[in-house]
Amino acid sequence: MDKSTGPPSVDPEVEYDMIIVGAGPIGATLAATLGGAVGGRRVLLLERDLQEPHRIVGEYMQPEGIEMLRKLGLGHCIDRVPGRVMSKGYQIVFEGKFAELVYPTRDGSTERYQGCSFHHGRLVQSLRQAAREAPGVVLKQATVVALVHGSDGGVRGVVYRETKATVKPAAAEGEVGGAAA
Repeated sequence: MDKSTGPPSVDPEVEYDMIIVGAGPIGATLAATLGGAVGGRRVLLLERDLQEPHRIVGEYMQPEGIEMLRKLGLGHCIDRVPGRVMSKGYQIVFEGKFAELVYPTRDGSTERYQGCSFHHGRLVQSLRQAAREAPGVVLKQATVVALVHGSDGGVRGVVYRETKATVKPAAAEGEVGGAAA
């Protein structure tokens, strides 16, 4: 981008209700929810690297997290993570002694709440897939190179690069906490 001219102006034909930078667990969940049938928003989700993230350690989601994903209509994201292990509590071992912590049962049921252990990257990919499937979401592998500010100084969009040769502007209608909304 030529610094003397500043960032390009925002193309009014490329407008979204919300631009989310980062398709990790929170960004992908937010995009899938807001860009889904219930949210009904036009969402641009930008992620620098769409390959599966790799971490040495696994992850564990407590029952409340799983219940929240289900309430958001994203319970299938946990269900389709390969190699996940559901649990109904913990077992603690200390100096050869065992203690069990069992999750409570659901109200009016004998079924227990469950937590889940999984590979972080597999859950991220499942959440990204849900965002990709949401009717209002456009997911792109891209790097944000500049913010586009409105006349009031608020962030109104971003300039992003999909490849080394392509720089594109995108706009959002509103502003939340200084970020494009």
